[in-house]
Amino acid sequence: MKRSEQESLLLILIASTASVLPTLWGTFVFDDGEAVVKNQDVVSNQGVWDTISNVFKHDFWGINLSHPHSHKSFRPLTTLSYRY
Repeated sequence: MKRSEQESLLLILIASTASVLPTLWGTFVFDDGEAVVKNQDVVSNQGVWDTISNVFKHDFWGINLSHPHSHKSFRPLTTLSYRY
């Protein structure tokens, strides 16, 4: 890899890290309480395989997809990223 390519990659790494760094000390806002703090798929002490299984059965808010109050918003990878 050329030096200019390395410098470009380093600049991208620094810029992307600097843009996200302030959020590490922020608080939850808007729907974060429901999607993260109160979502049992995110905060429970269940095992890894149980978590993965439940994430594919529940919507983004942690409600069973077959439940009448479910929004049917299916985002399992996003929910897993909040947990791990």
